[in-house]
Amino acid sequence: MSKEEPKYVEIDLSPEILNKLDKERDELIEKGAKLQNGEPVKTINDVLTYMLDRYDAYKAQAKAEQKIAEQPKRKEGWWKPELSRKFHYFVDDRSLCRGWLLPNYLEMQEDTGNKEPGKEDCAGCFRKLVKRRQDLGVDKIV
Repeated sequence: MSKEEPKYVEIDLSPEILNKLDKERDELIEKGAKLQNGEPVKTINDVLTYMLDRYDAYKAQAKAEQKIAEQPKRKEGWWKPELSRKFHYFVDDRSLCRGWLLPNYLEMQEDTGNKEPGKEDCAGCFRKLVKRRQDLGVDKIV
């Protein structure tokens, strides 16, 4: 059984595309990009190989981002803003203490149903959450 020779496709590229590939090559050389085999990018052919090598990674990243976008967003819950020392309870894009806006919905945690605030919970948010639970007639908001 003989080994198959790799097939090459001849592509006629316009001068504009060649210029773009030249610029891309220069940028890849400048940042020290390497092919999967560890060789540095040197030629336009290497640029195309580099792009094909990265295609699967780009495709996987796009798929993951779409999956995140499709996840149902929690409407309310606890979240700790990066610049805050405490967790705050958010409802409709705003904390109950009114001190914070626009939470990261993917990191939001549901109401635990605790009767006492934790050390890291905002006291103002907790007081209003307890009142909110009473108004809704529930022990825990899910």
